[in-house]
Amino acid sequence: MNQKTLHIAIATTGLTGILNASIALALRLQKEGHRITYMCPQDVRKTVVTHGLDYVQLPSVNFYFKLEEEGLKKRFWYGLKNYEKGKKVLKIGQFKGALTDIKADKLLIDTELHELIFCAIQLKIPVTPITQFFPNLIRPKVPPISSTSLPGKGLWGTRIGILLSWLHSKYYTRKRILIDILKKRDGRRQTLNRYAAEVGIKGGWLEQTYFPPVFEYKGLNVLTLNLEQLDFPNSSLPNFYYTGPMVNEDRNNIHPSESIDAINKILAQKKDKKLIYCSVSSMHEADIAFLKKVVKAFEASPQWLLVLSLGGKSEASDFENIPKNVHLFKWVPQIKVLKNADVSLCHGGVHTINECIHFSVPMLIYSGGKFDQNGCTARVVYHGLGIAGNKKRDSPTKIKNKIAELIQNKRYANSMEQMRESYLTSRKKAITPIV
Repeated sequence: MNQKTLHIAIATTGLTGILNASIALALRLQKEGHRITYMCPQDVRKTVVTHGLDYVQLPSVNFYFKLEEEGLKKRFWYGLKNYEKGKKVLKIGQFKGALTDIKADKLLIDTELHELIFCAIQLKIPVTPITQFFPNLIRPKVPPISSTSLPGKGLWGTRIGILLSWLHSKYYTRKRILIDILKKRDGRRQTLNRYAAEVGIKGGWLEQTYFPPVFEYKGLNVLTLNLEQLDFPNSSLPNFYYTGPMVNEDRNNIHPSESIDAINKILAQKKDKKLIYCSVSSMHEADIAFLKKVVKAFEASPQWLLVLSLGGKSEASDFENIPKNVHLFKWVPQIKVLKNADVSLCHGGVHTINECIHFSVPMLIYSGGKFDQNGCTARVVYHGLGIAGNKKRDSPTKIKNKIAELIQNKRYANSMEQMRESYLTSRKKAITPIV
């Protein structure tokens, strides 16, 4: 039976992680026979078209705005005048025009682009939200994505502990929303809430949240670009579908030729040595004090090579007495390095975790504590794919010992191979049926 060819438009925020993952998704769907158009509010045209995909530039998204900055006075109410002005600030008309012009059969839209999702619903264009995160809706046996708790482990892994974690998470969300109201910076949330009602979205479809802002979707099918086996048990939800990790091994990220040459020379030195790759989140400032401890951990370990990517947030000049087996870069071609790495020392970002699974690289994770990094770290530890460290408490010696444990204890490599088998199985399945 021939599968119908669809024109599918994919829209994301354009941030590096979701950009790379969604391009991999686009290429998978293209391989399944569909025509793909990529849309983005950031200018990522060069990256997208390099992969042979059509591209449409969207207007920028106003993620945060204060109503008073838009010429409106606001106290504790949100009237019609504010709402109409808010829709203009959020460029609702422009987004509707862009979706109408593209004439797609199906839209896959990043869950952070609520304006686009609501516009699609109003225009009656089939839409499926996509997310880079694991589901973050209340389940009695699964902690919030911001928690380091492991189900069944310790007090916080019990049903009572998990419930308390959810209560704390909901308290935090309500507190942040109230603070935004008091500081008059909740224009986007207020406008979107009114717009959701206007387009016919039922109240039970949306869960107010502060991660990621502004909603979780309960009334629409959602695709999460992750592996179900990496999630905790009892995590399944009726409207969440796991595509498996979207890793584009052939992604064409641009790196200076000198860094490529330097990486090739390091890889040529590897031979009987172990390569450890340390990456820093591109979203936040680098923790120089911690990274100095990482560098020091390699002083007495000439049998190891360290490639440290600083994420563009710091300079090699910030470090003194760098050992010969330590190599610092602003940016590195992560796919190329991970393909040859024995251990990944990372911050808990889900995209790096997925790429480590792709290449069967055990992880030592020092969670950045932001967004979903704690929850992703907990999942890695739960499944025996790595070890969690503590930035403040771990000395260079402890860092060194944890790296040695990952290299010497074969259970981490074995667990990683089992997870990778699940991942490879997921790659054999067509995505079209769940889109």
